[in-house]
Amino acid sequence: LVAGALSYFQKIETWGYGASILGLVLYILLAVWHHQIHRKENRAGLFRAINLRALDRFSEAWKDLPERGDTFIDLGHPYSSDLNLFGRASLFQQLDDTGSTAGEALLAGWLTSPGQIKELQQRQQQVQELSSQLDFRQEVRLELQLVHGELAPGKNNRVKSSSDGLTSWAERGPWYAPSRLILTASCTLPWVTGLLFLFAGAHRELRLVAWLTLGLQAVIVALTRRSIAAVYQALGSTESRFARYEAVFERVSQQMWTDPELRRLGQACHAHRPLRDLGKIVSWIEIRQSPLIHSVLQALLLWDVLWFWRLDVWRRRYGKEIQGWFEALAQIEALSALAGYAHDHPDYIFPLLKESGPSFSSTGISHPLLPNPVRNDAQLSGPGFGFVVTGSNMSGKSTFLRTIGINAALALAGAPVRAESCCMSRLQILTSMRLTDSLDKGISHFLAEVQRLKQIWDQVATPNDRVGLFLLDEILLGTNLIERQLASLAYVNLLLDAGACGMIATHDLALGDLERTSDGKVKNVHFQDDLTDGRMTFDFKLRPGIVKTTNALTLLRLAGLPLDVPSK
Repeated sequence: LVAGALSYFQKIETWGYGASILGLVLYILLAVWHHQIHRKENRAGLFRAINLRALDRFSEAWKDLPERGDTFIDLGHPYSSDLNLFGRASLFQQLDDTGSTAGEALLAGWLTSPGQIKELQQRQQQVQELSSQLDFRQEVRLELQLVHGELAPGKNNRVKSSSDGLTSWAERGPWYAPSRLILTASCTLPWVTGLLFLFAGAHRELRLVAWLTLGLQAVIVALTRRSIAAVYQALGSTESRFARYEAVFERVSQQMWTDPELRRLGQACHAHRPLRDLGKIVSWIEIRQSPLIHSVLQALLLWDVLWFWRLDVWRRRYGKEIQGWFEALAQIEALSALAGYAHDHPDYIFPLLKESGPSFSSTGISHPLLPNPVRNDAQLSGPGFGFVVTGSNMSGKSTFLRTIGINAALALAGAPVRAESCCMSRLQILTSMRLTDSLDKGISHFLAEVQRLKQIWDQVATPNDRVGLFLLDEILLGTNLIERQLASLAYVNLLLDAGACGMIATHDLALGDLERTSDGKVKNVHFQDDLTDGRMTFDFKLRPGIVKTTNALTLLRLAGLPLDVPSK
C-alpha cells in the first residue's frame, strides 16, 4: 500500500506499482497458508480433546462426561433404570462416543432392545475388527464434530450432529419444482435479454424488445418469489452444514474391511460425491446472504429459479438415498463406540452367545462401572434355575444382581463383558430394584412395586423367543413379614414354573426353602461380613448356603445409637 501510494503521488518511480502487486500476491499467499495452519491447529486440538476424553474414562472423571443419555431414561423399561444404563455415572456415559444423534439413539437402542443371536454374533465380529482401527474411529469422530464448524477443542465441548433437517426436507419438503414453461423461460430469457441489449446500441428498434424481455424476467421473479422464499426459509443454513458431511462419508468409504457387513455399510456411505454437488449448489444459493449482489444476479439471470431448480433435481435424484446414508453412518458410529470400549478394556471378553436356553453362565464376573470390583461366579443353566442371595446390609447382594444384569445388557448389545468367561442365551432381562412412589400420580411404593412385578410376570407369561432373566432385590417390603414371605415364595415359584431363571436378593431367610422344594434347581448363596476391632468389613465373595449372621443392630450401635435390645 505504501509503495503504491508513493508511486501514485510520484514520490518514487513506477516500480512502486510492481512492489504493490507483489506485496498483494504475497499477502494472499500468506493468508491462505495461515488459514491452513489454523485449520491444522484446530484439528490437532480436537484430536487432543478426543484422547483426553478417552483418558478420562480410565479415571473417575468419566462420570462428568456430557454424554449421559438422560433422554433415554425410561422408568417403565424392564431393566434400564435399575442397572444404571443411563444418567450420571451410567454405562452409557462410558460407552457413548458417537458424534450424531442417530448414532447415539442406535447405541441406546442396542442396550435396551437386544437383537437376535445371529445378529449379535455378527456385531461382535464387527466390533472386534473396528477395535483395532483406532485412527479410523478417531478421524470419523473428528469429522463429525467439524460438521458444526470449528468448535473450541475443549474435551467436553461436543455437539451431536443431526441429519433430521436434510432427511425431513428430502421426504416432506417444501420443494421448488418450476413448471416447464417457467424453467424454459428462465434458461433462455437472460441470454435473449443480454443479446438484445448488446445489439440495441446499433439497432435502436431492439431497445423496446430488450426492455420487454427484462420485464418478463421481473414477472417471473414476482411469480416465483414466495415459493422460493418458503423453501429457503425452511432449509435455513442446514444444507451448508450437511455439505460438510462430505468429509465424514469420504473417510468411511475409504476404509478397508474384511467383515461383509462392514463392507456393505462402507458402500452405503458412498455419499461424498453427491454431498459435494450439494455443497456447490448451496454455495451459489447462499449468495442470497449478500442482498446487493443477489438482487443484480436475480434481475439479470433469474438466479434463484435456476439454482433452486438444480437443488430440486438433486433432491429427486438422491432424496430416497439420504436416509440410507445416515442409517449406515449411525451404525458405523454405534459399532465404533462399542469398539472403543473393547479397545480400552482389553481384559474384557466377548461372551459366547447360543440359541438354546435359557442360560447364563459366567466365571470371574464383576461390575464394569466399579473401579476395583470383586469377581464372582454365576451359573443359571436352564429354565427354572435360580439363586436366593442372602447377606447382611452392605455385603454386596444388590451389587451382585446388578453385575449380572449390566453384563447381560452389554452382551446382548454385542459388547464385551467384564468376566473371565461368559456364555448365555438370548434372555429378556427383568428387574425390580429401585422403585419409588409417585406423589403426583398417587402411587405408593408398594403399589409401584406390585405394578412392576405384574409387568415382569406379563413378560414371562407372554410366549416369545426370549426367556426371562429376573433380578429381584428385596421385594414387597411394604407389607408385614408373614405376608411378604408367603407372597415372595409364591411369586418366585410362579416365575420359575413358567420357565424363567434368575435371582432374588433378600433378608427373608425363609426363602431359602426354595432350594429344598425345587429339586436342586434353586441354590442358596450368601455374602458375609466380619467384625474386627469394632469395624465392619466385607470381602464381597459369594459363598454357598444361607447367611448365618446379621449386622443391623451392630451397624446401629457403631453409628453411636445407645440401643438396648434384649437377646432372643
